[in-house]
Amino acid sequence: MRISLVIAIFLGFSGFLAAQSSSDLRPLNDAATPEWARLMYADNPNVKEVDSAFQAYYRQHAFEKTLHTQYYKRWRRQVDAYVQADGRIARPEVATLQVAERQYLQQRQEAEAKNLTPPWTCISPFDTYNTESNQIRVSWQANVYCVDQSTSHPDIVYCGTENGGIFKTTDKGLNWQPASHQTLMTTVRAIKVHPSNPDIVYAGDGRKVYKTVDGGANWAVLLDQSSLDVNDIAIRPDSTDVILLAGGKGLHRSVDGGANWTQLYTQVCWDIEIKPDDPQTVYILKSNPTAKRSEFF
Repeated sequence: MRISLVIAIFLGFSGFLAAQSSSDLRPLNDAATPEWARLMYADNPNVKEVDSAFQAYYRQHAFEKTLHTQYYKRWRRQVDAYVQADGRIARPEVATLQVAERQYLQQRQEAEAKNLTPPWTCISPFDTYNTESNQIRVSWQANVYCVDQSTSHPDIVYCGTENGGIFKTTDKGLNWQPASHQTLMTTVRAIKVHPSNPDIVYAGDGRKVYKTVDGGANWAVLLDQSSLDVNDIAIRPDSTDVILLAGGKGLHRSVDGGANWTQLYTQVCWDIEIKPDDPQTVYILKSNPTAKRSEFF
């Protein structure tokens, strides 16, 4: 059986069960019930007859949403996979669906296994223990909010965490060390490594922009504003003193490595990307509070 057919049958199983369970939740069938709805509520309804009666009724009456039309919408969707050429509903046996389900799950697992090349491997952390006892496991791993890899030294990667500052690896993630333990930072949500010098890194948290020139041993505050909420940082690769910052206070630019900043937009900015083959072209995602949407510039 082809996987597409197996999927169709398997997904239809949920509709079959829903149709079965919803039969006990039919709206009241009384003298005011339209004829098309009476046909639908019959023990063995013919879908073509119900559809024809439904269409004929609303050619003569203004359509309005009722309990009957809402039930018809759900019922029609649930039985659609089982409608025969003559309009009868022929639901498969449960045993058939169970076989299809097993085939579907097996084929999906095989397909996923083929696509995982190479497979992902968890490298850490595996267990975290209470600081007062190395025998008590606790879920104290910090959420990782941002990661950036050095393009000039690919073994070096920095990551920013939730209330945990910045961590650094020099062996592609096999081992990590704190890289900001002497600097008080809140949740670090943006980090960017200098394209040719992995010791120069920019990072941002809720109100500050930081810079290190010694691989994280020391950090200087470049910008400090309430609600700065740094979302992204970009470095122009052909002119590395040009830094762009997206955050809650809009879009900022520095042309002297972060010593001074100019605000280009005041609306919240979410993301920055520099075009790889044209570093003078920059893309940003910016909020439009008036239209209540985000816009791509």
